Amino acid sequence: MSDWDKVRKVFGLALRRMQKGFEVYGEFDATLDTRCLLSEAQEELLDAMNYLGMQYLKLEELKKAKKPENEPNSATIGSKHRKNP
Repeated sequence: MSDWDKVRKVFGLALRRMQKGFEVYGEFDATLDTRCLLSEAQEELLDAMNYLGMQYLKLEELKKAKKPENEPNSATIGSKHRKNP
């Protein structure tokens, strides 16, 4: 897949998401919308940060479950196994 195909895929996902919003909430009318869209965006970004953090923790737990006991994990790499310069 080319870089441009990847970009098109991402924007396609965003357009489908926008279409879903139109279907649920109706089309956007700037003259009638009373929301503070910056606050809305901030809330969405904070939600995304939480989802990403939870996914990270989930992946770390899965990695730990698959590693042999004598291999270092990400929690020990920065402490015991790293030599100080």
